[in-house]
Amino acid sequence: MFIQHVSARLPAISVNLLEQPERFNLTSFKAQIYKKFIGIEYVPVAVPGEMETLLEQTVSAAVPIDSRERIKLVVHAHTCPLVGNYGALSMQRVLRRQRLHNALFVGMCANRCASVFDAMRLIRQRLQEQPDALALLVTGESAVTQELRLVENTAVMGDAAGAMLFGTRGPGNELLACCSHTYGQYARGVWLEGAPRASYETNYPAMMLQIIQADARTGGDDAGSGALGYSHNVNRKSWIELARTIDSATFPSDAGKHPISRGTAVGSDMMLNLSHLTSTGALEKGDVYLMIAVGLGGSFGAALFRYWKMMLLCLSGGLRRLSGVILIMLRYGWQEKPYSYEQLWQASALIAGNTDA
Repeated sequence: MFIQHVSARLPAISVNLLEQPERFNLTSFKAQIYKKFIGIEYVPVAVPGEMETLLEQTVSAAVPIDSRERIKLVVHAHTCPLVGNYGALSMQRVLRRQRLHNALFVGMCANRCASVFDAMRLIRQRLQEQPDALALLVTGESAVTQELRLVENTAVMGDAAGAMLFGTRGPGNELLACCSHTYGQYARGVWLEGAPRASYETNYPAMMLQIIQADARTGGDDAGSGALGYSHNVNRKSWIELARTIDSATFPSDAGKHPISRGTAVGSDMMLNLSHLTSTGALEKGDVYLMIAVGLGGSFGAALFRYWKMMLLCLSGGLRRLSGVILIMLRYGWQEKPYSYEQLWQASALIAGNTDA
C-alpha cells in the first residue's frame, strides 16, 4: 500500500500563547511555563465555519479529479467524538460537494490521536479486497471547548486538517509496517490520578519505545536500509524523556532547546510534517521514516514508510512553525545500539524547519 498524495492545511490565524493567554484560560505566568517547559508558543485556531472549509480544501487537493470514481473508502480519523460545533461540520457534505459518490464513509476515534493507525489498517484491508480501488484518510477537527483545547500541564491543542490518498500501487510512499497497542490500565486518560497517573508518566517513554521497536521489527529487512527516526506527539518534555530512554549517554548542556513552537494539531500533525519534509527535500529516495502517535487513554501507534516519490499538494503557510510532532526522520538507519542525542536533535530540528540542522 502506498501514500499517493498528501495534503495539509492550517487555519489562517495562529494565536500567540504569551500575548493572549486568556483565550486558553491561562494566566500570563502559566503561559510562560507552557512555553519554557513544554515549548508551545503558537496555537492555530480555526474561526467558526473554517474547519469544514479546510477539510474540503485538503480533500480536493489530495484527490485528482480523474481518480474520484475509484475512491471506495473514506475514513475520518479524529480524536474526539465531537469534531466541531453541532451541525456546523459535516464530512458527508464535503464528500458530496467533492463528488465522491462511490465511497463508503466511516469515522473512528476510539484510540484518540492513535486512531490514524486504526484507519490505515482498515484501508489496507479494503484495498487488499479491491486492489484497483483508492482510499482516503482524512484528519481534522476543531477543539470547540476548553476541555478539548487544553490538556493540563501537557499540551495546547490546535486546529488543522489533513488528507492522504492510498492505493495499492505507486508512485508513492510504501507502507512497510503499522502497529498499535493499548495499555488498558491507563484508559482514564487525563482523569488518571494518584499511582496510575504516576505509573503512566514513568512508563511513557518505555511504552513509546516498545511500539517503535515493534514497528521496525514488523517492517523486516527493509527497516534496516534507510532512515529511521524517533519522536513524540506531545511536548518538549516528552521528547527529552524519550531521547533519554533511547540514549543513555550524557546530554549536552542545551538539551532543553527543542524547536517545537506550535500547539499540536492532533492527528493532522503527520500530514503537516510529511508535507514539510517532502516540500523541503529532506526525504531522499529510499529513506524510511516513521509516523508515531499516542492517544489519551494509553493508546500507542506507529507506521513505517519507505519514501519513493509522492505528489505534494496544497500545504498552507506557517511552515517555519511546524513542529517535529508525531512524524520524524533520521538518516542513520536501524541499529541495535541507542541513537545518540545529537542524531535525535538533528532530526527534530530538521522537521521543525530549522535550517541549522
